[in-house]
Amino acid sequence: MKNRIANLACLVLLLGAAPAQAILLAFTPSSQTVASGSLASVSLSITGLDGSIALGGFELDLGFNPAILSLRGVSFGDPGLGDQLDLGGIGALICSPGYDTDPFCPTDVDGGMVNLLEVSLDALEVLNGFQAGGFVLATFLFDTLSPGQSILSVDRLVLADANGDPLIADIQPGSITVAAPNAIPAPSSLALLAVGMAMLRLFNGKQLRRPRRVDHTKGKGK
Repeated sequence: MKNRIANLACLVLLLGAAPAQAILLAFTPSSQTVASGSLASVSLSITGLDGSIALGGFELDLGFNPAILSLRGVSFGDPGLGDQLDLGGIGALICSPGYDTDPFCPTDVDGGMVNLLEVSLDALEVLNGFQAGGFVLATFLFDTLSPGQSILSVDRLVLADANGDPLIADIQPGSITVAAPNAIPAPSSLALLAVGMAMLRLFNGKQLRRPRRVDHTKGKGK
């Protein structure tokens, strides 16, 4: 009996200590198909934050297949909400290709891997009080090189809250499928022929049903 009570007490403590909502990193869209030679855009978002948990910074490696995709550019922040790690407008420490806020950041794309880092300079009360519960961390623009499927992965993820304490998050990978240009579905010749024949029958039917005009002036002079 005592053991059962002790086990129940431990369970209650564990449930009370568990976060109300899991933090998740996911790509949007999670999967897409584009024609080879066109551009593909995908965003990496975080959800599961609330007023008691705010993101203070992150670092991660974005992985992709360099034989299929080539990273053209990265933009930080949410397109609609703005950069949620720069709520005060004082800037943030950013590290990625195309950003020079930290001269010691590795800004080269190493094959199919690129390192991203952003650390907020906002005050604790600003992050906890005004940061959204979910938002876009960064948006990636890719050139498509050849047909195939590239998995988008997040590796060596480090998340910190507004105090600098570590956060744990689940990761949902994404994918981009590149199709050959001639693989994009187009109307078949047979379908076009069927549509043409149907239109021709409809036109002929209207012609046949058109009422005949009767000339009542003929024969009046006789």
